[in-house]
Amino acid sequence: MGALALDPGSGKTAAACFAIQRSGAEVSLVVAPQGTHRGDGDGYEWHVREILGQQVRFLNNGTKSGREAFSDLEFGVPGVYLITPQLFTRTDWSGFTSIDMAVLDECHLLLQGRKSRRALLGFRGKPGLQARYRIGMSGTPVRNKFGNWWTLMRWLWPERDGYGEIADRSEYRWKDYRMTSVYSHFANNGKDYQDEKVPGLLVSEMPVYIQHFRRKKCCEFHPNGFLAADEPQVIKERIDLLPEQKRVIRDLEKQSLAWLDENPLIAELPVTTQLRIRQVTLGVPTLVPTEDGDVSVEFAEDCKSPKLDRALEIVGEMDGDPVVVFTSSQRFARVAAARFNAEGFSAFEWSGKVSQRERDDLMRRFQSGEFQVAVVVLAAGGTGVGGFSKVCSTEIWLDRDLDNTTNIQAESRLDRLGALGQVQRFLLLDSEGRDEGRLSKELEARLKLNESNRKEVAA
Repeated sequence: MGALALDPGSGKTAAACFAIQRSGAEVSLVVAPQGTHRGDGDGYEWHVREILGQQVRFLNNGTKSGREAFSDLEFGVPGVYLITPQLFTRTDWSGFTSIDMAVLDECHLLLQGRKSRRALLGFRGKPGLQARYRIGMSGTPVRNKFGNWWTLMRWLWPERDGYGEIADRSEYRWKDYRMTSVYSHFANNGKDYQDEKVPGLLVSEMPVYIQHFRRKKCCEFHPNGFLAADEPQVIKERIDLLPEQKRVIRDLEKQSLAWLDENPLIAELPVTTQLRIRQVTLGVPTLVPTEDGDVSVEFAEDCKSPKLDRALEIVGEMDGDPVVVFTSSQRFARVAAARFNAEGFSAFEWSGKVSQRERDDLMRRFQSGEFQVAVVVLAAGGTGVGGFSKVCSTEIWLDRDLDNTTNIQAESRLDRLGALGQVQRFLLLDSEGRDEGRLSKELEARLKLNESNRKEVAA
C-alpha cells in the first residue's frame, strides 16, 4: 500500500508497471484518464508491453472485447486491465474479489465526488474496490483540498481507523484532529475546514509515501529534483482589453449584471461571476437567447480579442515551430483554432467536443508536423496527455482554469521527463489585473498545500 506524490511528468506510469512486476501481481486494475490509454502519448499500453511483456485489456461496456475484459477481471483471469475514472465510478466493485494490484493514476480525480468515493470505499455495507496491493498516485494527489487525503487514507489503510490515526473511520473526527477550521453556517457541522494544523504531519505518518519533485530535493537520488532542464522561461504580458470588455467586467463585479446588445448577462453566484469575467477577458462575447429564456455566452469567429491578436503575433514569430495554446473555454478554443487557420497557421482544437479517437489521430498528425498549433482546453488536455512534449516547447496561456489542479497539471504537459528542453511559457494577462490576481491566489494556496504534501528528507 502506498501514496505516490510524484510531480506530473515524472514517469508515474512506468513506476506503476514496475510495481506490478515486482509485486508478483497476476490480476491488476489501473484506473487512469482516457488520454493515457494509448501509446501515442505517455500511455500505460506502451509501458505495459515494454516492461511487463503483455497486452493490456481495456474495460468498457460498449464493445465485445470490453465486456469480455470485465467478465475476465471478475473471474480473476490474469492480466492488466485499464478503466477510465468515469466508468470506474459507475461500476459496482463488490463482486470483484480477485484483484491483486489496484493503481489509481491521477487519484485526485476520485477522492472528492460522492459516487467515486462510494466506488472506492463502498456504501451501505457493500465493499468498494478491493485489492491485496494498492497504490494512489498523482502530481496533485488531493486536488486543492487537504481534506481529500481522508478518502485516500481510508482506501489505502482502512485498518488504521482509530482516533488520531491516519485513516480514522470518522471523517469529521479526522478533520477535527488534523485541520484548522472556521465557522460556516452552511456546513453540516458548522465548520469550514481549511488547512493541516501541523503541515507535513500526515505524510510523515504514512507507512509508504514516495515523493518526486521536478526541481526540489525529494530523495537521496534527486538532490535537485528529477528534471535536468531549466525551469520554464515565463513571459508575462499585460494585454489591454477593449472598452467594451472593461465595462462588462466592471458591471459584473458591481452587480453581477451587465448588458450586451440589449441582452442581460447575469451571474447570480460568485463562482458564476468569475466564470463570466474569465470569458469576457478572452474576447467580446455574443449573447444568444436560449429556448428556456436564458442566454448563452458565445464567441463569433470574428469577435474582437486583443489576447488572440497577440497570440497570433507570437505564433507568427515562431518560424513554424509548434506551439500549444491553452484556454479554459471550449467555445473560445473553437474560435481560436479557426482564427489561426484563417491566418495561415495550421491548427486544431483539443477539447471534450473532440472524440478520443479523433484526439489520437490529431496527436499523431501534430507529432508528424502536419499542424503547428494545438489549441488545448485545459480541462481536456491538462491531465494525462504527454504527447505534446515530444515536438513542442512553447506554450501560450490565454487564461487559466478556476480549478488550480487543472492548471498545475497543464503546466507539466511540456515541462516533463523526455521533453525537448526548457519550456517557453507566455502568460497573456488582462490589463485590469483579474488574471494576475488569480495567479497570486493560486500561488498562495499552492504553497500552503505543498507544506502539507511534502515529507522532510534527511540531509
